[in-house]
Amino acid sequence: MSRIDDLLEFYVTNSAVEWRSLDSIAKRNKGFSVTAKLINEQKSNNEGILVFGAGNTKAYFNPKLVPENRTLKKECIIVKSRGYIDFEYCNIPCAHKSELWSYTCDSSLISTKFLYYFLKTLTESLQNHARATSVKIPQLSVGDTDSLMIPVPPLEVQDEIVRILDSFTKLDAELEAELEAELEARRKQYEYYRDSLLSLENLTNRLGNAVRLVFLKDIASYSAKKIPSSLTDNSSYVGVDNLIANKRGKKLSDYAPNTAKLSRFQPGDILIGNIRPYLRKIWHSDLNGGASGDVLVITIKSEKRKEIISKFLYHVLASENFFEYNNRFARGAKMPRGDKNAVMDYKFPIPPIPEQERIVAILDKFDALVNDLSSGLPAEIEARRKQYEYYRDQLLNFTPAK
Repeated sequence: MSRIDDLLEFYVTNSAVEWRSLDSIAKRNKGFSVTAKLINEQKSNNEGILVFGAGNTKAYFNPKLVPENRTLKKECIIVKSRGYIDFEYCNIPCAHKSELWSYTCDSSLISTKFLYYFLKTLTESLQNHARATSVKIPQLSVGDTDSLMIPVPPLEVQDEIVRILDSFTKLDAELEAELEAELEARRKQYEYYRDSLLSLENLTNRLGNAVRLVFLKDIASYSAKKIPSSLTDNSSYVGVDNLIANKRGKKLSDYAPNTAKLSRFQPGDILIGNIRPYLRKIWHSDLNGGASGDVLVITIKSEKRKEIISKFLYHVLASENFFEYNNRFARGAKMPRGDKNAVMDYKFPIPPIPEQERIVAILDKFDALVNDLSSGLPAEIEARRKQYEYYRDQLLNFTPAK
């Protein structure tokens, strides 16, 4: 039996673990007023006070910009309470926006790192609670976290659990970094083959005069049909926020709007994020739904569906050539937007249908390898994360034995 087994055998099975509300073992701290714009303007020099904003936004501030009474100088846990619900551990001087809050612990009762690991096991249930109780954007209240019941085993048990999870996290991070590096190499290989297969030179060398050049507007248009937002949910609503950068499709939205009409999309349509086009957000739809006004919904004209396969058009618009073209015409400095007219003037070669099918089959194999969480390296990365979460949850399960 390991040391942790010995400790848990004694303390847990003998029901020796006390449960207390979070606000009775930790102090809740307020943030200060700071805009997302100011956070984004800070230089990334890793010096000064680390300031947390919404979501994953954070930056290092000159200490003069952060109120002294809002600076946290001991270990703390930041509560990401709006839209993106999560917890973040910090052990350097930090602060956060006023919309967030944080906890610092009574070290004689509970380890901050232990508390952080336990709170991470509650993230999914808190996300569901925030969605169920919020009208628009999922949001927690301070009462939601203050009232959380926390197990408080002896510090000896807490420290041993933290040691194990820290070790696991370090090993997991090292392996994940290796897998991410391999995945990035595969993505670059994928981009090379895509651009090569779709190039005019390659296609004309293979097929000669069977290849023709067309403008996007010759074969496709923007969706002109609207649907009420009430017909969408977090799966069938697509906004810029839930399109994933670098051509990695979409994720479930954190919310679905309930006020505006949306651009209708159908299976086979291609959705492109039109804000900050340099982020290269694109998705080939496999369902019916509605998109926000900042998402371009491109649909093949009905009379052209025998000339081009929608998946072939997706690969054309996911190419580096298209996004470099799109970025050239984007307007605006801080929040550039793509030019919808210029997008429709994009020119590209179309081979006969059999060649389109051949190209799609090749590129789909690469796409599955680098993007599909059901196969390839992303699945391995996801499996490692789930394995870590499983062991974390087992170590932090303090339900007394019956």
